[in-house]
Amino acid sequence: FMDLVMPGLNGLEAIRQIRQHLPNVMIAACSSIREEHFQNKAFDAGCFIFVSKPFQREDLHQVFQMAMGQQ
Repeated sequence: FMDLVMPGLNGLEAIRQIRQHLPNVMIAACSSIREEHFQNKAFDAGCFIFVSKPFQREDLHQVFQMAMGQQ
């Protein structure tokens, strides 16, 4: 899970850097910013799913189910 709004290095850049070194790692992005263009930036950076905060237990279950299905 990568929060997209962080001090210093933002989540989008962190995702890009992680994907450069670990191209097969699965990154779920999360943020309270729900604008579609922001979510699209997260997908472009390399995340496989975007979860809006605050999220519920069911949301986390869905993320894990998707991740297990893609491995």
